[in-house]
Amino acid sequence: MLGGARLADGIWDLLERPAKRAVLTFVLLAGFGAPIVTGVIDLSLRSRIP
Repeated sequence: MLGGARLADGIWDLLERPAKRAVLTFVLLAGFGAPIVTGVIDLSLRSRIP
């Protein structure tokens, strides 16, 4: 829960005071990171469930 709160604080700061580099970093992480995480979860579940 603490990790989620810290992540939310970071996103809130980004939305409150957007900076070009921070926005670009967020978009890249969200754009590439989310599909990678969900893909890893999908592949791990597919390998365990017949």
